[in-house]
Parts: sequence; C-alpha cells; structure tokens
Amino acid sequence: MKRFLILISIVILAAGVAYAADQTPTPEPQPNTSVEQPTNQPAETPTQPAETQEQPAAEKETVKAKLHFGPAIGIFIPTSNAVQDTFGSSWTRFGLRPFLTEVPDRWRFMFDLSYYAMDDGTDQAKLVPITAGLMKGISQRKDMLTYMAVNMGPFYGDIDAPSVGVSKKGWGVNTNATFGMVFDQRWQLEARYEYMTKFAGFDFSAFSISIGLRMFDISL
Repeated sequence: MKRFLILISIVILAAGVAYAADQTPTPEPQPNTSVEQPTNQPAETPTQPAETQEQPAAEKETVKAKLHFGPAIGIFIPTSNAVQDTFGSSWTRFGLRPFLTEVPDRWRFMFDLSYYAMDDGTDQAKLVPITAGLMKGISQRKDMLTYMAVNMGPFYGDIDAPSVGVSKKGWGVNTNATFGMVFDQRWQLEARYEYMTKFAGFDFSAFSISIGLRMFDISL
C-alpha cells in the first residue's frame, strides 16, 4: 500500500507539470535585424557586433503558467441499503479541486482530493479519496465549459459503528467518473459516480453532486 501511495503522489505531481506545460506559451522567434552591407562597401568597414543582432534576454517577456484551485461542497448518496440504514441516506462532501479556465480538446492528467462524512449521533463514517486520472473537454464555450473525467486512487476510511459492532481504520481503492460544468470561469458544478472496494464490510459506492468556487491561483 505504501508503494501505491507513492505512485499516486508521483501521478499528482505529473498532473501539475503537464498542466503547466499546456499553459506555457511557446516564445515567438525574434526577427533578424541585421542589415546587409552594400557590395561596394570598403573591406575595412567593420561589421555589426554579434551581440546587437539578438534581443537581450532581460528584454524577453516571461509569462508564468497558473494553476487555479477552489473548494467544493455537496452531497454524497450511497447506493447500498446497508450503508444508508447504518449511517444515513446522504452525506456531506467537501473537496479541493483544480479549476478550469479552458478545457483541453485531448485527454490530460488531473487529480482530486475529497472528504465525505456522516454522523447520525451513534454511528460515524469518514472517507477521504485521493485520486488521479484523465480529463477531457466537451465544449469550448467561455461562459459554460463542460468536461468529463475518470480517476482512480486510494481512499482512507475511519468507521465507528457501535450499532452493528464495527470499528475500523484503513485503506481501500476508489474509481470514479465525473461530468462537470464551469460557468463564467468561476463556478463549477459536478455530478459523479464512485465505485469503492468494500471496507469494514460496507460498500460505500455512491453518486455525488457538488458545487465549487474558484478561490485562488498559483503561478509556476
């Protein structure tokens, strides 16, 4: 499991690098400003110094790539009757998501960190999926971007259900598929299905709906 967590960390790092590479523009070549000397120019006339034929490095404009992030909140609805009977029919979902100001027309790495919690006064459950995978844009409209994504990774579970005699902390595997929309490059709405391996005898697979807000940017 430790090796699996290290692999996921590497994938998340690769996602950030891939995003930065997509966002960093390729510098345009500088035009050649050298002037040809007339053919009848005397031989002793000195040529232009080599350093005047190129723009100084300090004068070239540097554009930094930006990563956009923000919190998300929503509901998590388990598909298992046993989970609903023990912990409740709907859970609170919190998350930290990368936000899109444009959607790629090809598959690209992405990652996701979520937190699901339920406490009915007797039984408690907390799940923290950490997943990474691929996403692809569907529409390119600036006022309403749409995209889809598939992710996979581990989740950490903390279950304390005295009503059924179950108490466990540990790890499982999460796979999810997402359809999302971004409005005016600021608000995000997502619908997701998550499949989870059984943990403490429960199947926590579920549907979830969340809304997010772009809050801060990180320059690379």
